[in-house]
Amino acid sequence: MLQTDIIQALPDITRFLSWQRLRRATARALQFVDRCKAGRGLREGTHAISRRRTQKTDKNDPNWRQTLKKVKKIDKTIHTSANEKKFVLLEARLYVQAVHEQLHHAGVEATTNEVRQRLWVLRMRPTILSVIKSCLRCRIRRATPGEPPTGNLPAARLAYHQRPFSYGGLDYFEPYNVTIGRQHQKRYVALFTCLTTRAVHLEVAGGLSADNAILAIRRMMARRVAPVEI
Repeated sequence: MLQTDIIQALPDITRFLSWQRLRRATARALQFVDRCKAGRGLREGTHAISRRRTQKTDKNDPNWRQTLKKVKKIDKTIHTSANEKKFVLLEARLYVQAVHEQLHHAGVEATTNEVRQRLWVLRMRPTILSVIKSCLRCRIRRATPGEPPTGNLPAARLAYHQRPFSYGGLDYFEPYNVTIGRQHQKRYVALFTCLTTRAVHLEVAGGLSADNAILAIRRMMARRVAPVEI
């Protein structure tokens, strides 16, 4: 069987959604051709896919010519290893997806560096950007949680032409120890807040009972205004 017939007998790339499955199917086809189960393996399957892609490429394509010029320039460099000079030309969307998953869904730069160590992919960066953009796990990781809709403001927050503390709230914060004569007693601080202007008024309360709360409210009313709603 001629080399051209072997390349034509390889599986169709468009029928596969996974790089690993494409490599296995190509390796199986080569094993069948060679009549040997321990044939060329996955690495030879990768080169066979590349050869088939090279045969189907239009040699007059400007992108193809530009890629060949880059390969020739790199091949002439001194500080380049033998493995780096043996470029495999491939339009490898499935391969880029496999490398992206092997790197635990790394970014564009990490995926690009890993792919360039083994293959020379046509339109590499746009392909990697497209793969990462369409990756479901990366899309889930980049997603931002939706903000729940907020409710409408109450009428007290929008009370125009009203004196401060007409609509307010009351709360207490931690007790303080005070000395009266020879006794140590606790005193609380009543915190009045205006719902419209967000102003704050503080009053000392003798305790947390209802009588002490009423006394604190009366002192606040004497300084501010009688509240419409608390």
